[in-house]
Amino acid sequence: MLDQSNHKPTGFHTGLYWFTNDLRIEDNRALLQAAKQTQQLLCVYLVDPAWFTPNRYGQKTMGQYRWSFLYASLVDLEKSLNALGQKLLIVFDAPLDGLGALIAQYKVDAIFRSQNAGFYENKHWQLLQQRYQMLHFEEDATHTMFAESSLPFGLEDLPGSFSKFRRRVEPLDIDTRLVTAKSLPPPPWSARWPRPNLPPVEVSETSSMFRGGASHAE
Repeated sequence: MLDQSNHKPTGFHTGLYWFTNDLRIEDNRALLQAAKQTQQLLCVYLVDPAWFTPNRYGQKTMGQYRWSFLYASLVDLEKSLNALGQKLLIVFDAPLDGLGALIAQYKVDAIFRSQNAGFYENKHWQLLQQRYQMLHFEEDATHTMFAESSLPFGLEDLPGSFSKFRRRVEPLDIDTRLVTAKSLPPPPWSARWPRPNLPPVEVSETSSMFRGGASHAE
């Protein structure tokens, strides 16, 4: 594991790290970049109320078991952040509204996140960039074996089958080093950490086959 203990801010006063599908400290290059470039950092997770609202087919994005796993993952992440002198701000709001309020309240000048393959997740990211063009936006891949820049082809020329893809990428070296932030900038001194009124967790960990949280994946 690479020791990345000494972050050196390079120009952004208040950064916001938007946790999404990367609820971990270890092997999180995007979080490391945020730590290196900011003097103070808000670590945020958005719980979208729309996840719990049935769609026209009566289905919810977030079911009981998934919510139980996600909530446990957030608790685990919060413990990891606390160990580095940070806190996790959980916001129960639509992404654009919740982040917009934080940007205004704390005068955020840089936003970081892990790259996401989701359609709606990327749509929110694009809308944020359009709405706050004066801010610095940065994302990094944290969940893929290969970096896009290392591929011997552009995504528009992605091979049509796995076998063809495998033959093209087999010669590539895979970076197996874990790039981990060993320290993080502090949160803004004026930050408040109210617990939002989240939907109840109705599934106990003992009744589930899986336990949420990066520490349980080791």
